[in-house]
Amino acid sequence: MVPFLKLSTAYVMLRPFFKPKPGREASLEADDWEPYLEDGEFHGTSPGQAQTLSLESHPHLQFDKTVVSIDLVEPGDQVYCASALSSKHQQLIWVLQGTVI
Repeated sequence: MVPFLKLSTAYVMLRPFFKPKPGREASLEADDWEPYLEDGEFHGTSPGQAQTLSLESHPHLQFDKTVVSIDLVEPGDQVYCASALSSKHQQLIWVLQGTVI
């Protein structure tokens, strides 16, 4: 689960319009990023696929520090997800929905 959904969503939508300045790729400071309107690449997307977010494509979200896991999920529990899932997480959702894998 991603905290601060409104701010995270705004960042995901604006991310294609900024890039790190040369030599400052590892920095998350606002002054080390600049507007980029050349190609409009939507980071983490491919035609026909859901968008995936990662530390490489969306570093300011700091997934390694900000994303929290959900509690233990039992059959019959409801889990709502609005993002692309890895195959191992899709298997979890299928099990929760009662689908045999």
